[in-house]
Amino acid sequence: MGRGVECDPNLQVFNVFIDNLDTRLPRIALFSTRTIHAGEELTFDYQMKGSGDISSDSVDHSPAKKRVRTVCRCGAVTCRGYLN
Repeated sequence: MGRGVECDPNLQVFNVFIDNLDTRLPRIALFSTRTIHAGEELTFDYQMKGSGDISSDSVDHSPAKKRVRTVCRCGAVTCRGYLN
């Protein structure tokens, strides 16, 4: 806690296509967003708002479906409060 793991990650997630252009079958690649020091934990955003990922516009936020929300305790200044 206090390191900003989920909401201030050091990696970004991207879909990549190798020997295949089918958008349903991407491989996942992780790229650093800053210098990562030896021994530092590798982290990425669970909501994956990177290139080619699902945007928040396509997620159902209707009140009819109650989502179980997981509280985020990363401690980042930019913490969203929830992992999902």
